[in-house]
Amino acid sequence: MCNIIGREPEIALLREYENSGKSEFVALYGRRRVGKTFLVRELYGSQFVFEVSGLIEGEEYDQLKVFNEALNKYGPRVITPPQDWFEAFACLQLLLNKHKRKKRIILFIDELPCFDTHGSKFITALDHFWNGWAAHQKNIMLIVCGSATSWMIRNIIDNHGGLHNRITHEMHLHPFTLHETELYLNTNKFNWNRLSTAQAYMILGGIPYYLSLLQPNESLPQNIDRLFFAENAEMHREYKRLFKSLFKNPEPYLLIMEELAKKKSGMTRDEIATALGLSSGGGLSDRLEDLVYCDFIRRYYVKEKKIKSTSAIYQMTDFFTFFYILHIIFSFFTFMNNISFLIIFVGCFLHILYSFFSIHIFFTLINFFISFSILYIMMFFYSFSFFFIMYDILAIFSNLYIFMFIFMFIFNFVTFLCISMTFINFLFFLMTFIDWKLTIIFLFMFMIL
Repeated sequence: MCNIIGREPEIALLREYENSGKSEFVALYGRRRVGKTFLVRELYGSQFVFEVSGLIEGEEYDQLKVFNEALNKYGPRVITPPQDWFEAFACLQLLLNKHKRKKRIILFIDELPCFDTHGSKFITALDHFWNGWAAHQKNIMLIVCGSATSWMIRNIIDNHGGLHNRITHEMHLHPFTLHETELYLNTNKFNWNRLSTAQAYMILGGIPYYLSLLQPNESLPQNIDRLFFAENAEMHREYKRLFKSLFKNPEPYLLIMEELAKKKSGMTRDEIATALGLSSGGGLSDRLEDLVYCDFIRRYYVKEKKIKSTSAIYQMTDFFTFFYILHIIFSFFTFMNNISFLIIFVGCFLHILYSFFSIHIFFTLINFFISFSILYIMMFFYSFSFFFIMYDILAIFSNLYIFMFIFMFIFNFVTFLCISMTFINFLFFLMTFIDWKLTIIFLFMFMIL
């Protein structure tokens, strides 16, 4: 217990349940990497009478095999694995009967959703085990955990079958607060100021596992570079792994998150549906509810003229997801867009030079106006996006923000130079092919405007 940082309310509640004097069925849920397993093992690891963890993406046979190995670890060896979940829980009941005299028998089933494979009847067997035997004992404390938060809520906590109202307690484990993040970093000898601590929190989102990857002998930019941007970076694939572990079909959830990242103030359900091109149905409400359960987004209500009082606003609240989408996914596409811009820019510029030396008046005129129009439009639309991608890179890797201003000065100077050359080209065209008097009039009108 001495290794647990924060979590005082959760520890107090678990201790209260432990000493209640009756059977307890505790459902602990929260997003992946938030520290559910660590909390339970640190509190009760030496007291477990039985512990098992489900296999992610394992088939029913694999899950039964893992369950049988746990039975063998805590009791007499069972050579033949159980054939189904009813038989597996019957074996567990025999094991627990040998510990009847203990003041408290603590069972821990981790990653519970993994056991519920298609057609396995795992929930029915668990219902039979609890309602038929365990609930009538006085010393059973069953703790179940799951990262698939929406599954835990729909199938265990809000179950409308045999487990309805059988869960004695539910506990939602949230990411660290900013205070708990600071406490974690100080305990692990990070000599960072509070600004760096706040920045770390805004990047990693207070997830204990992510914080454990930080190195105290590196600065925050060095840590982020190593974790996200270096070759074979440890966190580079975490974003998709995270959603894949939580949802069987993660792609619709990823699309929702990317849309919400574009609007920090949040979006209504109808706005999200319109942005994604979805109909009024399509399971969008359930997916939004799942994301709320998993602490990725929040739902709140406002009363304004433009928004009905019954309409909910969904807003992204997970810092890690927001950082990844904004600085890795979006920045990649912005970078590719700017590569395209540079190619078009060079092409237009060469086109203008070519038209400058052309001797055919009509060809020169057409070339000039096409090139100038394309160049002007591209400069207008791309200058800001190109600035922001460079801002992101410099802010992450160097923290020397003055480079941003140097870059913008150079970029604006090049822009001014290109437009000036185009303007001079136009003046040269007037002087050469029309009349020098008209050129003076044009310059005079330009100065007045």
